[in-house]
Amino acid sequence: MITISKVDVSPDLRHAKVFLTFINSGDSYNQIISHLNKKSKLYKFIIGKEIRLKRIPTIKFYHDNIYNQTIGSEG
Repeated sequence: MITISKVDVSPDLRHAKVFLTFINSGDSYNQIISHLNKKSKLYKFIIGKEIRLKRIPTIKFYHDNIYNQTIGSEG
């Protein structure tokens, strides 16, 4: 399962960073991120057909490992 955890869009709307988390991923998350980044122009095209903006941002996918980090320690 893939979850979009965060999207950062630049102030000029030219770039968007999409952060993803993975649960029970059979494939390596690096392979998934690589595949999504290869298809990012297609996603930009699809988004551009659905919304009306002067600029459609270039999309770049990143792994968000925020949930893999431990917060504090017990003990």
